[in-house]
Amino acid sequence: MTERRGIGIFGGTFDPIHLGHIHLANSVYQKLNLAAVHFIPAAHPLLRTPPQASEAQRVRMVQLAVATQPFFSVDDREIRRGGNSYMIDTLVDIRAAFPEAPLCLIIGVDQFSKFDQWKGWLDMPSLSHIVVTTRQGFECVLNSQIKDFLFKHKTDKVRDLQQLTCGKIFLLSLDTLPISSTEIRGKIAKGEDVGPYLPKEVGDFITQCGLYK
Repeated sequence: MTERRGIGIFGGTFDPIHLGHIHLANSVYQKLNLAAVHFIPAAHPLLRTPPQASEAQRVRMVQLAVATQPFFSVDDREIRRGGNSYMIDTLVDIRAAFPEAPLCLIIGVDQFSKFDQWKGWLDMPSLSHIVVTTRQGFECVLNSQIKDFLFKHKTDKVRDLQQLTCGKIFLLSLDTLPISSTEIRGKIAKGEDVGPYLPKEVGDFITQCGLYK
């Protein structure tokens, strides 16, 4: 079978996007030899804290963060679609746009532990691979449904993600940066310096717009 370079699908509120997001996306891009990573800001995610920044502001911050990376791009389809954001709907759209490409949905192991709460979660392997990023020292308890789901679809071969367009779950251990958007918003509210955690252009934009104060 022919090996193909996949497309990474990286969704989130990105409120704000930070260097941890960029580091993770770069790591997945390199380790899985992806062709690109699409950053998809959510409009109204049901399983996350509602964003503080506006939709337009979050899209702009992602644009600024990825501007120097030719293999990263911003996909605002969830914003344009409006309403509640469901990844299953997004994957259907992207699969229609790229019918022959391997798709790799990138999620953290903490998100995967709640995967059975996602709309259409059992159908996602019919549209995309699922790349679950893990980190050393983080223990995650999976319920029996998710364990069975993982057992059914798991692979430890990167080639499976290239030869097949969808259908596999791949656990990828990474050295992640200990940064969270929640902590960044809290530091900004306290007047603390967050420069080390953000791309400079994103930090400048937050200052200009007076966000998170």
